[in-house]
Amino acid sequence: GHKSGERANEVLRRMIKNYKQTKNPSLRPDVISYTGVMKAYVTHPDGGKEALQILDEMKEQFKSGNVNAKPDFKAYAVAIDACVRNGLSIEAERLLDELDDSAKNQTIFNTVMNGYRIEGRGQEAETVLKRMIELADRGYRRCSPNSVSFGVCMEAWGRSKSRLKVHACKELLKQCVSRYQSGDSTCKPNLLHFHALAGAITSIGSQDRVSEVLSLFEKM
Repeated sequence: GHKSGERANEVLRRMIKNYKQTKNPSLRPDVISYTGVMKAYVTHPDGGKEALQILDEMKEQFKSGNVNAKPDFKAYAVAIDACVRNGLSIEAERLLDELDDSAKNQTIFNTVMNGYRIEGRGQEAETVLKRMIELADRGYRRCSPNSVSFGVCMEAWGRSKSRLKVHACKELLKQCVSRYQSGDSTCKPNLLHFHALAGAITSIGSQDRVSEVLSLFEKM
């Protein structure tokens, strides 16, 4: 529940206070302690903001000599998740940028794109997708987009207010199909893509063009 984050944070504050008083190294919060508190905040109404503050505190702790408080991939993944759930997808992408390219993977990119999907920000989602493709092309295969990546990006455009949404969704579908036809089995188009494109078309009042979507899928 919402209170679990506050309770976890109170325990952390007591640990910090006790460590300052006793200098007992076993009481000094580490990356596990901090990440646990962030995790407790994920479903909190202000979870994203709280996670960002805790992550900043971890960085400060590390700078001041607490080597065990250095944020790791899991800490970043939890903070990104909290931001996405709280409508702070731009902050989530900023945290993604802080990670080394070698640490990034498909899941964490899809999480950030899902935030933009919820917020109906197609352009931003597509920028993230392009970065996945760029990194995969540079040899970071773990960042390669899958059918979920393309579907989430299409939905982000579909939910946007942009007049370009139908064109953008069609282009993304073509890219997805092209990757699948080139041998990437993880990019196999599915119903998610059909719904995203059909949704974009009907949302701008072009129901007659849904037959166009059907014909696209019949060709697959």
